[in-house]
Amino acid sequence: MILPLVGTGVVCQGLLILAFTQTQGGYLRNAYTIKGPETKALAQNIRGRLLVRDRADFVEVMELPSLRARQAGLPPALDVRDIAAPSGISGPDVDGGIAYLNDYYLSRGVGNHAHVLRSANLDDGASDVIFQGKGGVTWDDAIGAGIALAPKDGAVACVMGLKSVHSRPLVQEGRLEVWNIKRKNRMVACDGAIDKGLSWLPDGKTLLYVSSISASDARYQVESKDGFAKGFRKWEKVPAVFSLDIATGQKSYLHSGWHPIASSDGRSVLLGDVRGTWIVLDLKSRKSRPANWPGLYGSIVAFIGGRFVIYWGLPTEGAAVSHTNDNSPLTGAKIMLTIKVAELDTGRFQTLVPDRSKSHGVFWISQERQVKRKKNAGGLGTVSRGQSVQAITTRMIRRVHCCKCEPAFEAPSFCAGL
Repeated sequence: MILPLVGTGVVCQGLLILAFTQTQGGYLRNAYTIKGPETKALAQNIRGRLLVRDRADFVEVMELPSLRARQAGLPPALDVRDIAAPSGISGPDVDGGIAYLNDYYLSRGVGNHAHVLRSANLDDGASDVIFQGKGGVTWDDAIGAGIALAPKDGAVACVMGLKSVHSRPLVQEGRLEVWNIKRKNRMVACDGAIDKGLSWLPDGKTLLYVSSISASDARYQVESKDGFAKGFRKWEKVPAVFSLDIATGQKSYLHSGWHPIASSDGRSVLLGDVRGTWIVLDLKSRKSRPANWPGLYGSIVAFIGGRFVIYWGLPTEGAAVSHTNDNSPLTGAKIMLTIKVAELDTGRFQTLVPDRSKSHGVFWISQERQVKRKKNAGGLGTVSRGQSVQAITTRMIRRVHCCKCEPAFEAPSFCAGL
């Protein structure tokens, strides 16, 4: 069977456990599945909204636990004659705001091979440009696609000017920048950030990001008995997760690893390593424990209350398996994955959304109380399921198909205490 993924894989009790590369996942062509049965009522423990980038020109906002959905169109390119596409998206925050990147291939306004960071609101339709710069996202690595919008107070983090520091898997390093989307000013900047995940604590003031430490400093962790971070053992510099106070600029080392996913309660964080192993790190005691759940194949969307994980997962055994359309001739059709929720350690899981393409992002926001929706003012627009998206936006971003690999990991955002 073809498994076009750089890394290793092992089958254990019906589960395919994979070592992830740049995007925490890859392409599946054959129908790998995980064994059931599913726990049907698991989603009843979760209240919130899933934001699914369903196509290049709109997102789908899905309520949990009801799974009711509505669609919202993304604001178009700055000029209808431009050729551009969304390359990264994060949010929504407590006010229904999102941030996303436009990757310009051809443009009369911002120039060819440029990037624009934009903000938009799912509820009132307002949109704005935060900043723009030279160099594209996909080909020039001017900015990483894994941006992260804070749960509140309007800060967005990104990694700029990416340069390769490791291959197999590809690791890129750049300058971490935090911008305020309302004032459009840069709040914090520091060099040496690795483009392997950004995640905010629920206070919106503390950012988790990845940098590197020397192999000698990381030795006691990469040689630990639990095996976590063992794959970094021969690296000269080891990826490590830090916390950054954006008010003071003070940073603190947490643990070796990458792809941090902060828990909605702010007490713990999920960390991954190069072999696809995960741990839960308690932020107060700094003690860690292994994290296991069924069928992970792709990125993690949210870590809820230190107990539940929403993630890209393999289809469940016996379920219908679909394939992607409009495929690159170099890669062909891929298996459509699912969006699942699982309870850590118990093995209980449930499929929330079947048949989704891994090439699009999924993001999460909790809602302990209902968000008051304003009357739509244009900009994003909304439509009901089954209604034509073209009815709400006539000047959409032109969808560009390219043969490069999947977009880089798009950091999810989780907001508590709505």
